[in-house]
Amino acid sequence: MLKNKKTKQRNDVIDCIVDISKGWILKSHTLFHKKEIENAVLIKIGKKPIHDIKSQIIDKGISYTAGDEYHITSSTVYGKLWLLKNGDELKKHLDSIEVMKFCLKNEEFCKIVNQTTNNLKAQALKLEGNRNHRKNWSKTRIWDNEIHAFF
Repeated sequence: MLKNKKTKQRNDVIDCIVDISKGWILKSHTLFHKKEIENAVLIKIGKKPIHDIKSQIIDKGISYTAGDEYHITSSTVYGKLWLLKNGDELKKHLDSIEVMKFCLKNEEFCKIVNQTTNNLKAQALKLEGNRNHRKNWSKTRIWDNEIHAFF
């Protein structure tokens, strides 16, 4: 959707998708990577998983389109006090459908999301290449490599 160079066409698609989804979005797998590993290890050793990923994977808000959650902070005492009082209302506004459409239609936001997506794809390809390279190693070589990495 964000790769479409035709502005009017892209904006029409954004309006349609956001209106249908009502702002709900599927979170990126990057937010659950460590939790998935912990669950997998626990299952492997015969324990119950501790993270309920299914209940957390869908949420509302623009931040998830870029693959991460945002945090509103301030460097001043007054800003921190204001956020304590108004932070929930501000987050509710930022997660609104209107703000979601505004951000998704913004050219700079599209560039950032596309760049993040390309970086994630490059990381996945690199990991897959490492996995393919190492799958023919002997157990001794794997052990030696792990010891070397540890030290």
